[in-house]
Amino acid sequence: MFGTTKPTTNPSNTATSAIKGNVYKSGTTETLNDTKLILKSNGNVIDNLTTSVNGGFMFSKLPTGTNYEVYATRKGYFDQKININSSGLLPGQIGKVKINLVRDPAQDDKIESDVQFTLKGKIINKAKVIQSGAVITLTNNIDKTSTEIKANQQGEYTFELRKQCHYTIKAVKGNCKSAPINKSTIGLTTSDTFIIDITLICE
Repeated sequence: MFGTTKPTTNPSNTATSAIKGNVYKSGTTETLNDTKLILKSNGNVIDNLTTSVNGGFMFSKLPTGTNYEVYATRKGYFDQKININSSGLLPGQIGKVKINLVRDPAQDDKIESDVQFTLKGKIINKAKVIQSGAVITLTNNIDKTSTEIKANQQGEYTFELRKQCHYTIKAVKGNCKSAPINKSTIGLTTSDTFIIDITLICE
């Protein structure tokens, strides 16, 4: 079921071992962080954790010779259950496990509909002075549409961005204007707020 590493010193002489591994997107080498794992034995919860940034995890100080189940859950994927028998592990030995999660297409649409992006910030000049009334133009480079708004009295602006789009934003007030700024939501799958302060340069 799993590979092993050499036994480690156990000063308490308690017959325990450990189980470690990584969670992957099935059929790929892409690891899945933030996957919730629950370790059970005979229906009882022994431990629970969330995978690290590289999809890694470790359950330690587990009595040997015991049957375990690892339940893995992550948004957008089918739940997975892995059965583990630690009878083949020596005290202090670490069993290695690989968990593969399969995408759930039924959840993909819901995840996509939940994703929202916001772009906001302030319009300032080189001296960091607020530029209220500046006109900000957001251009969607995918469908070539543009949205134009004015900064409020605090020099603030806010745009809602669409998924899978590439944008250019620029601002102007009188004979002062900003350099074009690019922002993309292509490939992003979780909601986010982008804060960009725009500086006007006067000619």
